[in-house]
Amino acid sequence: LTNGLLVCLLLILFMAWSFLLISKKNTTINYLIFGCILSWILYYGIVKTGIYSYGVFGFRWGLFLIPLWLVAFITSAKEFVTELENCNIILVKNFSGIFTYFIIILTSLYCIIGAYAIFKHWEKENTKGIVQKWYEIKGYNDFTILSYGAKFGFFYYLKHNKNYHHEYLNNVSAISWLQEVPYKEYEVEITRILNNKFDYPVIYFCFAHTFPDVKVMLKVFEDKGYKCNLIYHSYDGYIYKLDKLNYYEYDGIAY
Repeated sequence: LTNGLLVCLLLILFMAWSFLLISKKNTTINYLIFGCILSWILYYGIVKTGIYSYGVFGFRWGLFLIPLWLVAFITSAKEFVTELENCNIILVKNFSGIFTYFIIILTSLYCIIGAYAIFKHWEKENTKGIVQKWYEIKGYNDFTILSYGAKFGFFYYLKHNKNYHHEYLNNVSAISWLQEVPYKEYEVEITRILNNKFDYPVIYFCFAHTFPDVKVMLKVFEDKGYKCNLIYHSYDGYIYKLDKLNYYEYDGIAY
């Protein structure tokens, strides 16, 4: 519902901008429109270069743009309504009032739903703490699996640590976003991640959300001969150390 409202607001904003750019030259409106465009281009650049986390695009990752968008939206909507009221067509003049109330209701509803969503999902990801602990225990020496929100934040803090080496990426892989699926699907996905080789002596399993599905994934590892030990827990970030049972080495060969 929230995404649908956002799409409606953006479509209205786009139509208003197009109308204002075509109908008249307003320096303030033009600056706001091009400012929003340039800010989005800048956002794209700093994400792609890794300067700003988390390497992906999305509304919640671009919240710093909200003040500019809000000013641009309100100013454009006000100017758009004024232009409609100046028209000599009766139907259009009547529509301007309806449009104003529609914008107010739609914007208020979006803000209320957004506030409720923030209140409801109060748990925060703690990938920074996960990565710090991962470096402390030298997790880069073993295979690491990421799941449930840990992927983008983990890679961001991983690369911005002073001890980072590009080779560390070779031992880190992320499970596809799965939620409330049967045991078999998790087993297939984990088997794919490990290339059907459950012979790693140690695996670090990191995740940043407390969903019941995590227990199902841990059960998959246990059924494959791993002992699961929680070694880090802070806020909503976790690291499990998975030790392969009955594992030992002789002359560098695992048995």
